[in-house]
Amino acid sequence: MNTRPIAPADWVGFCEAFSRQHRGWLVTTSIRDKPAAAERDVAEVAEERCIVRDVRFRSLCFEPKDGSLSLLLGEGALQITQSIAEVAAIGVLEAGEGIHAGLRIDSAGHGAMILRFRAPASPDSLDGLFAPWF
Repeated sequence: MNTRPIAPADWVGFCEAFSRQHRGWLVTTSIRDKPAAAERDVAEVAEERCIVRDVRFRSLCFEPKDGSLSLLLGEGALQITQSIAEVAAIGVLEAGEGIHAGLRIDSAGHGAMILRFRAPASPDSLDGLFAPWF
């Protein structure tokens, strides 16, 4: 799987477009901790912890004033907001050309949030298949 980086100058517009393209898709989010050894330039695998599984994606919003990003998930009684402070990088996870598998959002010094779609797909291939439910 490849990660396509998004330029910081494009984060606000990217988040708006990504939200429109993927609203309603089922996602799982996890946190990948920054390994302590990384600060010492020692190769070590970071621990990844699942936060939510198989909930509907609602939207993504980057706030340039404080450098934070809000991820809204769920529907009805189950609505979740996950916040990422000090965003350092945003990248689209791709499972092939134009096939979106999710996102990686890196926080300066705090690890990364990984958002994975249950079924990676090209947003264009699913255009019009999802009915708006919220």
